[in-house]
Amino acid sequence: MGQATVTRFFSALSMTLKPALPDPLPDVAYSAEGTRAIDRAAIDQHGIPALTLMQRAAAGCFGALRRTWPGAKRVAILCGTGNNGGDGFVIAELARRAGLEPRVCVVGEVTRIVGTARLAFDAMRDAGVGLSSLGESLVHAEVIVDALFGTGLSRPLTGPAATAVEAINRHAAPVLAVDLPSGLHADHGTVDGHVVQASLTCTFIALKTGLLTSRGPALVGRLEFYGLDVPPAAFEAAAPETQRIDADIVAPRLPARPRDAHKGSFGHLLLVGGDRPYAGAILLATRAALRTGAGLVSAGTHPEHAVALASAAPEAMFSAVRTPADLERLAERASSIAVGPGLGTAKWGREALSAVLALDKPTVIDADALNVLATSPSGLPTPSTLIVTPHPGEAARLLDTTVAAVQSDRLQAAQRIARALDAVCILKGAGTVIAHPRARSSIATVGNPGLAAGGSGDVLTGVAGALLAQGPSLALTAFAAAELAVCVHGAAADYAAAGGERGMTASDVIDALRIVVNPVRGGPVSPLEA
Repeated sequence: MGQATVTRFFSALSMTLKPALPDPLPDVAYSAEGTRAIDRAAIDQHGIPALTLMQRAAAGCFGALRRTWPGAKRVAILCGTGNNGGDGFVIAELARRAGLEPRVCVVGEVTRIVGTARLAFDAMRDAGVGLSSLGESLVHAEVIVDALFGTGLSRPLTGPAATAVEAINRHAAPVLAVDLPSGLHADHGTVDGHVVQASLTCTFIALKTGLLTSRGPALVGRLEFYGLDVPPAAFEAAAPETQRIDADIVAPRLPARPRDAHKGSFGHLLLVGGDRPYAGAILLATRAALRTGAGLVSAGTHPEHAVALASAAPEAMFSAVRTPADLERLAERASSIAVGPGLGTAKWGREALSAVLALDKPTVIDADALNVLATSPSGLPTPSTLIVTPHPGEAARLLDTTVAAVQSDRLQAAQRIARALDAVCILKGAGTVIAHPRARSSIATVGNPGLAAGGSGDVLTGVAGALLAQGPSLALTAFAAAELAVCVHGAAADYAAAGGERGMTASDVIDALRIVVNPVRGGPVSPLEA
């Protein structure tokens, strides 16, 4: 590439690349192949040169770098030989032009750099940015840019690439990942070997499902999205993999209550659980249901502690359950049932679950009720309206597989459970998946690690049961109620986490529920957004 060509390349770059700000996170996510199809459509059908897309992506990354680390001057840019590396080459020249000190290391054979990435590489070199070894690049780095691999990676990192990732993770400097952290599976959020731990990830064109679930949320750091001005028509080239939901769905689905409402307007939830050692679980679920706004809340529990529980939550109606007939009488007035918190797997819990399932009322099944369901040799009938809320271990038992297999494709695991039980499945964990048995699925990007504590699942059961009970008054389907439950639960956890994630308890989440389910119209639902 001659000097005149270099001048034209970067002159065009300067004219077209204004300081780039991130776009709002999209409401849908795509597979890696779907993203590539959209990219090809933008180039082939809508006339956007590949180089222009690369320049826009680099501008987004460089703008994020300057906003996030404004005092950083020495930038190590580790580049692969594909288009992800091409983004890195353009970032390097933008950094040089801004007066920073970029050091570029190509991990791989330079001769393998072709196409658009080669144009960017040659222009960078001709403009005066040289190459450094891995050690030279990192030695004084204040920020590291991971431009090694993008969505095309489908194998474990080995050799020089693995060495580079290890060096990045050992370094004290923060890391900006280009499109996604190298080593992270774009579709499943899984990791097979080495992976970059990013501080900030700038992703482009479409959200990738793997950024949102499994290991993805832990590895991306802060996530920023840049659409690169790809026209909406280009997205007709691929169907979304899943919907993304967050606390923004809460206010539209929880309108202000009518002034003439009464307790009968908002459903009657019956909670079932609390065998002898597990009174706390049913109490947490009951308190959560009350705070989520069910009009009436009853709880059928083991006779040994019914009186004590009634004293702990006098707003609910606790009843001793000695026989299945006791549950049948309690359920006559209930509009929905939630079974599982503290249920146990002994005779009392098994008989209680069988009685609940025979009633065919809208039901939430959680915890030990799922374990009983999974191990029942002859199978159990399931209600026509059903929400199940397994964590990965319970999901593995329902599918007769391993936790690792569930986590390797959380979207598929949730969908398999939903189809097998003809139920809405909430697969808990980082990037909770809500799957419909016959339609789309969702991934929730709300909540925090403070939920990794005993009792959090019982709170979700109470929230889901209360919203299912209010379904008719709120015009919620079971799927919409499940989505809302996950986002209410996660948003309450985010409120509670304002005091710190470590040491956060299920009761802290319950205390925040009333705030979340009474959102200010048009205002923030989380203090983090205020």
